[in-house]
Amino acid sequence: ASKLLGKTEVLKFYPSKFVLVTNLLQEFGTLVFNRLIFKSNEELLALEKGYQLPPDFTAEVVPPAAQQITWNWFLKVSSIRELLPRVIVEASMLKSYRFLENIDVDETLMRLTQQLRGIGDPFVATYCYCYVARIGVEIAPRARSYMFPLFKNMLTCLSQIEKPAIKEELRKQRISSSEYMSLFEPAVDWIMQCVAHKAPTNVLDDILETCKSAKGSSVLLNAVMSAFPTNYVSRRANQLIHLIDTAPDTGLPKFQLYQTLGLSVSMTPPPDEDKKAILVSVWPAIAQLSNVEDFISCAEAWIEYPAKYFSGKRTNRLLSDILRRVTSEVDAFEYQKYYGRLSSMLHKIMTHMHDFSEVFAMDKFLPFIDLFRELDAKASAALIIMEAFSQHQKSPATDPLIRSGMMYLCKAAHDSITAMTFDDERKRISQLVLSYLSKVSFGTDIQATLEFLLEARRNFSNLDSALNFEVHHALKVTMQTYHLQKGQHSRKTAQFIRTCLSFAFITIPTISNFLMRLRFYVASGCVAILNHSLSQADVFFEAAIDAIPDLPDSIDVRLCENASFRSFHSHFYSELDPNGTRAFSQILSTMEPIDPFLVTEVKYMLSAMLMLPDHPEKERLYMFKKLYNTLEQRNWKKPEHYFEILIAFIHFLAAMSQPSLIYSAPGVESNDTLYASSPKFLADIHALAIAVIEDAETKALELPDDVAASSCLFFTLYQIADLQHLETQRIVVQVGKHASVNHTVGVRITGCCRCGQ
Repeated sequence: ASKLLGKTEVLKFYPSKFVLVTNLLQEFGTLVFNRLIFKSNEELLALEKGYQLPPDFTAEVVPPAAQQITWNWFLKVSSIRELLPRVIVEASMLKSYRFLENIDVDETLMRLTQQLRGIGDPFVATYCYCYVARIGVEIAPRARSYMFPLFKNMLTCLSQIEKPAIKEELRKQRISSSEYMSLFEPAVDWIMQCVAHKAPTNVLDDILETCKSAKGSSVLLNAVMSAFPTNYVSRRANQLIHLIDTAPDTGLPKFQLYQTLGLSVSMTPPPDEDKKAILVSVWPAIAQLSNVEDFISCAEAWIEYPAKYFSGKRTNRLLSDILRRVTSEVDAFEYQKYYGRLSSMLHKIMTHMHDFSEVFAMDKFLPFIDLFRELDAKASAALIIMEAFSQHQKSPATDPLIRSGMMYLCKAAHDSITAMTFDDERKRISQLVLSYLSKVSFGTDIQATLEFLLEARRNFSNLDSALNFEVHHALKVTMQTYHLQKGQHSRKTAQFIRTCLSFAFITIPTISNFLMRLRFYVASGCVAILNHSLSQADVFFEAAIDAIPDLPDSIDVRLCENASFRSFHSHFYSELDPNGTRAFSQILSTMEPIDPFLVTEVKYMLSAMLMLPDHPEKERLYMFKKLYNTLEQRNWKKPEHYFEILIAFIHFLAAMSQPSLIYSAPGVESNDTLYASSPKFLADIHALAIAVIEDAETKALELPDDVAASSCLFFTLYQIADLQHLETQRIVVQVGKHASVNHTVGVRITGCCRCGQ
């Protein structure tokens, strides 16, 4: 197999053949080594030494018979007449020298390196040097003395490529000099990595000086820049630029050399005094590359350099050249071929440029994004920027350039959502859009805030979380106006309040989650009451009640992903967080019956309706009656849920009958003021209470645990009912008798029907 390395009938296949053959030789060397281990342990067992070779054995513990076998192997190899097979096979067995005494592996590697000078074909010799370097690094990583001679021998090989015999061979195989030199690249790269690994600076300097003095090729220069530490390359970037400019055209194209240099100087900063000179020297040469694909490859490597070390102005110049070349030399239908590289450029820019005012001030930035013509590609590019914005934009975004630019990008990401979009991707886009929306600030310009919300609603109609944020933010702006005016609205602010509430009323029905709709209707109604917009409050509560018959039997309760809505339970009318929205999260199972959640929402609604005065043109307690009739007609899956609501109704009516309500909205005349405990009003409340109590009594008897339900109803009435009415007394006594028959009255009841009584 080793003889195959000397055959170059098909030069382009040689690197692949080299890998296959050397892997086979490596396996051969491993088998020999393992065989010698086995023979050694077998001999030690025969000699009754009581131990076997440890993993870190030395030649002193190897039995003589095993050493003799090892010598036999190497003598057989040394008897091979042909140079190349003899050296390569010995190199593959180099690990077995551990069995022999007085063998210096470093000297052996030096000897093999010198022997390879006898190979006449420079191409084959270079790959053989590569194999010896590979074995040396594996077997003796600390051995360094043979490395520099090996490097010089490789340089000698590279200098022989102009020989007539080589040119004739290339002519026969129809390979150009550039293609031939590119075939050297894998071997040269590996040799340079081995030479440069942990090498001191003086060795690297010697190598660089040798490259300068020798008539080296671009393959060697590229290998030097790839293998040397990036800080070493960056400090000598100007020297390397000169070497690139003077390098012969044979071998690797110059754009690849510029590309390698760009990666190094972008990774490790060059001296401050050289930063500008490096860019000024390199970029004009890159911009003049005739092939647009070569230009884009170089631009991908160099775009990080100005983004990392300079202002957006220089980055904008590079983007301008990129736009000019791509739009003028690439057909629009072929843009997708460069999406990967363009996306890489964008990622590098956003990694280092965190001042988004500077980013969007670059007039070529958004046109650069427009190079992503396909919707999915543009969405991916937009997500890169959105993630950077979410991570690095700490202060409120007040710059109009940021607002307009990010709105454009968020819309591009939103428009990519389809019915086939995965939930994780939809959630990712939602979170990034919310991050942008929550960071936009207009200060005290509430009119501009509302206009922004209108634009956001138009652009993000497919995202429930964005719609939730918009409704919540509209209510927040309403409350900010309320606090600024100290509850005393002028005609102008009153009109603005009505506009905000109208925005919420129009937006809420577009939210797909039913429970969020109910919560927002109730919260909006509360905000309307506080701002003295009572007609709109009536509309919100009626809409909430009208939405109840349309509720499904079950609901996906992963509804609390919204990070912008603060639930109604936490003092909706309190001052909202001035620093932004707070997370509202509640992790529940995927699908559950909706009735338990509806009970909770109805209780919140009743708490809010206590502040709502009756409409002057409608009957007394019209809103409560509407809610009662709607819930009474609902098909409840479990009667205990409806029974719990009836208990809440009793508490509501008891609170409404008080001469003074326990709470009310400032400046709003609630029913306690409007009716002043008039007999007719109290009679209506009493009639409704009797109807609710009788309904609750009937439902209690239908429940599986009717005793506990009756006891709950009894204690509720005992605590809050007006027992001066004979009919009320009759019902309470009747309920009490049912509970006492079962010996439950007088027993402490806790947690029954979740009513808290």
